[in-house]
Amino acid sequence: MKHDTSSAANAPSAPFLLTRSVPPEQLPAEILQALQARERDKKAFDALATELVAAMRPEMERLLTDLVREGLRKVWKTRSDVPTSPESPQ
Repeated sequence: MKHDTSSAANAPSAPFLLTRSVPPEQLPAEILQALQARERDKKAFDALATELVAAMRPEMERLLTDLVREGLRKVWKTRSDVPTSPESPQ
């Protein structure tokens, strides 16, 4: 039986899924290099996220402090307002 090597015939209907663990030494060098590059990219993104959060921390703390203070001012104003009724003497 002849094997069809056309791209349409070989197109997978679903993504390739490993059903067992494959030791790194059994992986082709190209795949191992691609996985290592992907891991380096992930570490770089994680480091960037950590750096950005550290750089933004003072501003986030200031904004949060302002938000809490304003919220508490509004609550205090609402609680401290003395309701006026039409029956009260003037």
